[in-house]
Amino acid sequence: MSQIQSNKIFVFLAFFFILYFAKELVLPIFLAFLLYFLLFRIVNFLKTQFFIPKFLGSALVILIFFTVFGIGLYYLFVNLKNLVFDLTNSTDIFQSKLDSFLRYFKIPHSILVIFKDLTITLEEKIQQDWIISLFSSTWQFFAGFVMIAILLYFLLISEGLFLKKMLKSLPTLERDEKINRIIQKLEQDMANYLITKTLINIVVGILIGAVLSIFKIPNAILLGVLVGILEFIPFLGSIVSMALITLIAIASLEQTWQIILCVSLVLIIMNVEGNILTPYVIGKRFSLNKVAVILGIYLMGWVWGIIGPFLAVPIMLIVKIIMDNINKSNVYSEIISE
Repeated sequence: MSQIQSNKIFVFLAFFFILYFAKELVLPIFLAFLLYFLLFRIVNFLKTQFFIPKFLGSALVILIFFTVFGIGLYYLFVNLKNLVFDLTNSTDIFQSKLDSFLRYFKIPHSILVIFKDLTITLEEKIQQDWIISLFSSTWQFFAGFVMIAILLYFLLISEGLFLKKMLKSLPTLERDEKINRIIQKLEQDMANYLITKTLINIVVGILIGAVLSIFKIPNAILLGVLVGILEFIPFLGSIVSMALITLIAIASLEQTWQIILCVSLVLIIMNVEGNILTPYVIGKRFSLNKVAVILGIYLMGWVWGIIGPFLAVPIMLIVKIIMDNINKSNVYSEIISE
């Protein structure tokens, strides 16, 4: 093995070593950068159109964003906790309906036993109140938000100066022209991706929430919000959403044809979004190899826990944009690109 290859492997391992063991420090920094890509255009708009200075516009945007986000997060987890407890209390009814539903399709008895064992296991996990344990360290959670807000503020008022200094530290990026080009590309492409993906997920969440409301599924709006959030995780998010909606539809609807129709409509919406809408709107420059994305989701889940899969694609895109502008024919882009 050559010295260059050994160095690349060492850098790769060191990168994930830092992500894993210094996640309390690295995660807020990365989230601050992602929010910078999402919000810097709003700050620039306030400055150019309403002549609001950047230090004031940045503070205003951050205050509004975190207020809305905090209220939304509180609503989500309070109602999610209630949903979990409702599912726990209706386990017997759910198992009875699940038996009828599976027998309708002539599923073998051995499969029915597996499903029963699965629901019992699910009930035991739910009773552990995992939502509360997820945020058991309230102070650490709040401190992380404060750190993200402070970092985000200085990123917004510095107009990418800190990002420029970080890139300049790389040995192959000494020239200011190349650094400025990379920063411009990062800001443009990541802003387009994050804004477009967020809007698409909002539309999908609204449509699915409307479908569930038509069938009078309990907590239809909450489920629509959950679907919109989970859609930030490619492939895995859709699978989890479909499984959750299918289980709740079985527990909530009386007629088998209603269950089939409800689940089918949700499946159609998700397939149109995943196979037609998102590829068409976002474009080929953001298309990533499906195997690489799945591996990235698994790896980031191991590194950063529950939030890791949500950040896997943005991390891959950021590294891809930087690598493409350093070297047009780099191995990394060849591996993760379609």
